[in-house]
Amino acid sequence: MKTKSSFVILLFFICGLCTQIKAQKTLNLKSKSGTITSYSISTIKTLTFSAGNMSVNKKDLTTHPFVISALRQLYFSNYPNSIADINENVNTKLSLYPVPAVDVLTVQFSLKSAEKMNIQMIDLQGKTVYQQRVDGQMGINNQIINVSALHHGLYFLRLKSETKNETAKFLKN
Repeated sequence: MKTKSSFVILLFFICGLCTQIKAQKTLNLKSKSGTITSYSISTIKTLTFSAGNMSVNKKDLTTHPFVISALRQLYFSNYPNSIADINENVNTKLSLYPVPAVDVLTVQFSLKSAEKMNIQMIDLQGKTVYQQRVDGQMGINNQIINVSALHHGLYFLRLKSETKNETAKFLKN
């Protein structure tokens, strides 16, 4: 049973990586029959795993049990709450290329108005391996970063300002 619990914890970790490092708003559980049960992350107090079962314990003190073998998929999502959220996501798209990067990585982002941006690269251990402050201009911005000194592997790039906090992942060859 310990192996199954370890597998489920690993599954949660992988789900987190696959959905990027963003504040997710929803936990979704899809059963083998295709039924999807969704929970707002803000309403969940704890998730409990024991002997092939999983329980979603909510802040209102209700408990929702699940048999792990009856689940097909468990994933997190970040569905927009409003039209404003959708527009904000479209207008602030963050693109990284080429991926995988060898010597240089181009960071492309758009801004509705000029503002100072902080660019950080973070390795899988959570260590900041690169940081730069740039003056972003209204419209499309391209920032070229020399990544030749980075070790091969997966990295996260965080683009942050007073109004934005976006993260994307890239591979360094």
